[in-house]
Amino acid sequence: MYRTFRRGVYSLPCDEQEQDRLNIFHKLFTVAKVSDRLIYAPYPRNGRLLDLGCGTGIWSIDMANKYPEAFVVGVDLAPIQPPNHLPNCEFYAPFDFESCWAMGEESIFSHLRAGAWFEQVEIDFKPRCDDRLLDRLALRQWYKLLKQAMQDLMRPVAYSSRETIQDLQEAGFIEVDHQMVGLPLNPWHQDGHERKVARWYNLAILESTPGINVVLSVWIGRTLEWYRLPATRTEQMVHDAHQE
Repeated sequence: MYRTFRRGVYSLPCDEQEQDRLNIFHKLFTVAKVSDRLIYAPYPRNGRLLDLGCGTGIWSIDMANKYPEAFVVGVDLAPIQPPNHLPNCEFYAPFDFESCWAMGEESIFSHLRAGAWFEQVEIDFKPRCDDRLLDRLALRQWYKLLKQAMQDLMRPVAYSSRETIQDLQEAGFIEVDHQMVGLPLNPWHQDGHERKVARWYNLAILESTPGINVVLSVWIGRTLEWYRLPATRTEQMVHDAHQE
């Protein structure tokens, strides 16, 4: 089920599987942070928090539970949040956006009061390895084609911390603090925390591929390299990436 499907809007499905995927990523982000923190930015316990693109609302609900004196509002394109929640938590899905990234840094900055904080979480899906082993893996090729297709959808999956910091500063933000957390994909690490993070990231990627591949299938012919590949070969590539 898609709520919308056009350039510049959220291009993944809006079904139960996608909602499960969003909840898995929430758990991944929480586990990957130091001490399972829900938020890095300093804030008063009775503060007012706005969760833009709240998805299933799981972060908003967790924050409302943890800080009962705070008031949390979640906003998203789709009304998929649970109807029953704490009185200090509300959800709205009042609008749709015609242009990509309509709630950009400048718009966010204009809605913040003086001294407020904005915390942005991004994920870089590009697979990396200490050696050149990735050059021979299907995972690398799958990401390359995914990057191309999402660029065509005007929802680029490639992430640049330098560009993000620049956008924030140009919008008027000061004291920009960039923190990077590594996400191992397979749980072969000796460190217990790394293994825990890897299990959740591995699950998140496995849950992401069905919806992503639907997007890629719809856009066959619009991504130059992808449409040259037979369907059986693309399916085999996804299978090989899973096995890796």
